[in-house]
Amino acid sequence: MAVTVEAVVNAVSAALHKVFPDRPVYINQQEQDFKRPSFFVDAVYWTRARQNIGTDRTELYLTVYCLEKLTVNRNGDLALALQTADKVEGLFRMGTLPVGDRVLKVSASRGGQDRGECDVDLTVSWNDWNGYDPDAGYPLMEKLHTEVVPDESW
Repeated sequence: MAVTVEAVVNAVSAALHKVFPDRPVYINQQEQDFKRPSFFVDAVYWTRARQNIGTDRTELYLTVYCLEKLTVNRNGDLALALQTADKVEGLFRMGTLPVGDRVLKVSASRGGQDRGECDVDLTVSWNDWNGYDPDAGYPLMEKLHTEVVPDESW
């Protein structure tokens, strides 16, 4: 079964919810009155390229934002955000992410913080069948014309 970007985003959200059951996980949009502490999962972009005649390779880049309660100066609580980001990175330390009937390769590639808000970048990659059908290509082929020219040395 082919893996979809939506299925991967939902699997990341489920992994977060399993470890942090009391925190809402927002996907690709923050509600106007979102609650803290929470997570925001953003599917940043993905690339897909043909690997060989029958498979494509997809790499999906996501960012998980760790949103802690605000301090009196309206910044996130940096100490808590760093602890949370470390736990999020640890979720994907084994390098695998169950998605449907598959287990995909995942890596936490980068992390950062800004004004007490932390983020962890994830890269999820997988190969899928691309629907290659050799018979479908035959009508698209042009005729190949060859001419055998004898070599003078024969």
